[in-house]
Order: sequence, then structure tokens, then C-alpha cells
Amino acid sequence: MLKRYFPLDFWLMNEFRPDKLLKWCVLLSFLVFMLPAGAQDSQSSDPPVETDSLTVEEADQNTEESDQRLSGESDTVRFLSLQECIFLALQNNLDIQIERINPQIAMLDLQGSYSYYDPNLSLSQFSGESLSPTYFDPEGRLILGRSQDFSALSSGLAGRLITGLRYNVDTSMNFRRVNDFNTPADYSASAGFSLTQPLLRNFWIDPGRLQIKLSKENLKMTKQALRLQLINIITSVETAYYDLIFAIENVQVQEKALQLAKRLVEENRTRVKVGVMAPLDETQAESQAAGSEADLFSTQRLAIFQENALKNLITDDFESWQKIKIVTSDPLVAIEENLDLQASWSAGLVMRPDLAQLRIDLERRDIDLVFRKNQLLPSLDLGGSFRYNGVGSTETESYDNLRNGDRWTISTVLSFPLGNRAARNNLRSTRLAKKQAILVLKRAEQNVLVQIDNDIKLVQTNLKRVSATKRAKEFSEEALDAEEKKLENGKSTSFEVLRLQRDLTSAASGYIRALADYNISVTRLYQSEGSTLEKRNVELIERAKRTLMPELEALDHRSDERDSE
Repeated sequence: MLKRYFPLDFWLMNEFRPDKLLKWCVLLSFLVFMLPAGAQDSQSSDPPVETDSLTVEEADQNTEESDQRLSGESDTVRFLSLQECIFLALQNNLDIQIERINPQIAMLDLQGSYSYYDPNLSLSQFSGESLSPTYFDPEGRLILGRSQDFSALSSGLAGRLITGLRYNVDTSMNFRRVNDFNTPADYSASAGFSLTQPLLRNFWIDPGRLQIKLSKENLKMTKQALRLQLINIITSVETAYYDLIFAIENVQVQEKALQLAKRLVEENRTRVKVGVMAPLDETQAESQAAGSEADLFSTQRLAIFQENALKNLITDDFESWQKIKIVTSDPLVAIEENLDLQASWSAGLVMRPDLAQLRIDLERRDIDLVFRKNQLLPSLDLGGSFRYNGVGSTETESYDNLRNGDRWTISTVLSFPLGNRAARNNLRSTRLAKKQAILVLKRAEQNVLVQIDNDIKLVQTNLKRVSATKRAKEFSEEALDAEEKKLENGKSTSFEVLRLQRDLTSAASGYIRALADYNISVTRLYQSEGSTLEKRNVELIERAKRTLMPELEALDHRSDERDSE
């Protein structure tokens, strides 16, 4: 056709002739003037019908305007993958930031509990004066009153060792002077130490060592609580991410439903005009179009709410994200999981942080039980002391005479309260508390097994739902296409087409919901197993350690070194 009106030799200018050029210019001018006229005639032959309904293009424009009204003007569109959302949550989530402080507090408490072994240095000084009055004795003699000055300076160092041994090292200097002309000043100095070693009660454990052991267990507890919070937040991020994908794609489904409804309105209006359809069919189509538009607004609103839910999880400054529109970059697909009930049970019993916390609590009960048993024993303390004493008329002389007088003692002290009811009742209470903790752990383990079993069955069911809803969507598309063709041929009714449009919208939405639910159920299964961090990747775990618990690793190393000493 192109060669017929525009020969190739014209374009190549092989046989250029002015008369041919003039002929082609006239032909082109004729076509230019004729085409718009034909278009105008075609438009004027079918005058538009006055109506309040919108065309498909107008509906699309209206949809975009409604998006802007609902979501506001977005300054930035940010594409985020699921992995990026998880990283942002690890860095910025407020719940994680709150929980990560607890291990640091527990670490400081543990360091503070070692102050039980810190020595205590004491210094004391006092001085004074005493005055005796003048009086007559029974024989009538006059006894003159006199005054004396005195002062004392002492120092001491006391503390405990890890065996429970108590030590005390002290020195003192005392001065006394009578204010008359016949009595010289009196100086006395002393230095010595004393040791007391418990042999029964408080020998291998005492209140101080009990607190240290409990503080270590509390540190383990807070670490597991932080791990539990990480798993819960990551699970919430994944759930919100999949829900956001569903919400975004569901908006697209509703937009397509609105376009189909608007197109049917226009087609029915044309059929009513030519007299092949009753006006009631046009009214039904307009009603469904209005309902589809309302459904679109609802899905857009839900998409905004879901986007805000995800933002709340991945940032600690929502105001800076308010103008950012999140677009999910990961596709919504169903990847079949290799499910093994026994393996999932084993993982759940070993890796669940809440079960680990209950086991740590059981260890705390055991430590407390050891202490309560020890407190039933009588107190048997072996003590010893050694002291130098020196006296002189001057301070220097008293120090020089220290070695001239010494004293040592060895003592054994046995004591026990009669009945010892407090210790016995504390022991009984601790045993009952341990029994209760064992039952609580057993109940939690059983609940974990039931939860994992339910989650595996839910994953299997949701995978079947994905397959079923996909077929339902395909069948609905085929049914709607066939019914529309029948309507064009006058063999169907607008009511049937409207019903099939509704069925297609429902099937498409159900398919997307099934995909999201399947992925969410897999995420919940990982949460039930306690394997969420491990299922992500090694980089995520290492990043969490570097970001959240660097001080705790150093503390563990220092604690191990102190225990070995």
C-alpha cells in the first residue's frame, strides 16, 4: 500500500522531477483536509448522550485523584524489599530499642553484685576532754579536781573472699594526758588482723554469692527476652509487609473492577439508546459501578492504614516517613515449604526463647534451693587473730614498742537457732516453687508442640487455598469473557454479566489474600519454631549481634574469666 501511493523511487530521489513533486504535494494536501472532515462527520453522526456517568479514562483520572485525596501528596516513593524492612526494624524499631536496654541494666546489676567482695576502708578520729570536780573525801581531805585530754586515731580494712572468709586489718593510736605536773602523757598503739571462715552455713554459698548467681541468670533471661522481641518484631514486619502487598494489589483489583463496571455502563447505555436493552439494566450497571467505586475507596484507605502499620515498625521517626510512599519490591508468590513435623518440634523445644526463659527460671530455683538447704545448717565459724600492742610516753616510743607486746587467738564459734522454723519453711516454699516451675515448663512445651502442629496444618491448608483460588480466578475470567460475548450477541442479560464481574473481583481478591495468608502462615511457623533469625540469613544474625549486643559478649568473656579465677 505504501509503494502504491508513495513509490520508493520518490523517497530515494532516483528520478526526481518537479511535475511529480507537485502532484504528490497536491495529493498530500487533499488527504490532510479530508481526514479531519471525515472524523468530524463520524463524530457528528453519533451525538453524545447527556449523562452523569464517567468514561473509563475519566474513571482512571478520578481514581488517581481519589488516591491523592486519601494518601496526601507524597514527596518520595521508596521501593523496599522485605529484607530491607527487617534491617530498618532492627535499627529503628522502638520496641527493640526499649528491650535492648534491659540486658545492659542486667549487666550493670551483675557488675554491681560483685561489690560484695569489695574491701571496705574505714578511718576514724575523735578527741575530747574530761574534768573531775574538787571534793572532800569521807576523812575530810580535800581532793583536787583535775582534767585530762584524750584522742584516738584508727584505720581498718575489711572484706570477704570468695570462700566466705571474712578478714579485718586495723591499726590505732590512742593518746591520754592528765593536766597536772606529775602525770606524763600516755600513748598506746596497736596493729593486727583477724580472720573468720564459715565451715557450715555460708561456706559454699552465702547471700552475696547467691545474688551474683541470680544476677547471671537474670542476664541470660534478658538476652532471651531480647531475642524473643527480635523474633516478634521481625514476624510483625513480615506480616505487615505481606498485608501491604495484598492491600496494594487489592487496590489494583478494585480499580479493574471499577473499569469493567464503567465500561458496562457505557455499553448498556448504548444498547438502551438503540432499544435492544431495558433501562433497568442500565440502572443496575450504574449501581454496581457506584458500589465498585465505594469499594475502591475502602481498599485505598486500608492500604494507607497498612502502610502506616509497616512504617510504625521500621522507624522511630514517623513524621519523617509520613510523606514517603512505600512500594513493595518483592513479588507475592507461594513457595512451597519442606515441612517436617518432628524437625519443627525439635527446633521449637530447643530454640524458642520463651522456653529458654522458663528453663533459666528453673535454674534460678535450683540455685535458691541450694542456698535454702545451706541455711538449715548450724553456724560454725573458725576464727583467728593476731595483734601487736605498744605503749610509751611519746607517739614514737609507742610505735617502737609495738613488737614488745603481741597477742594471738584462735576461736571456734558454734550457733544455731532452736527450731530454725524460718529456714525450714523457706526451704519448703522453694521446693514447691521449683515443682511449680517444672509444671509451667511442661505446659509451655506442650503448648509449643500444639502450636507448631496447628501452624504446619495451616501452612498446608493455605497452600491448597492458593491453588484453589487461582483456579477460581481463572474460571471467573473465562466465565465473564464468555458471558460478555453472549451479551453482545443478545443471548445473555446485563444482570448475569454484573454477577460474574462481582465473582471475578471476589475471586481475584481471594487469590491475593490466599497468597498473603500463605506467606504469613510460613512466617508464623518460623516464629513458633523460634527459628526466625536463622531462617533469614547469617548476615542478619551477625548484624543483630553487632547492633544490639556488643557489650554483652564482652561481659560474658569477663564473667567467664572471673568464674575461672
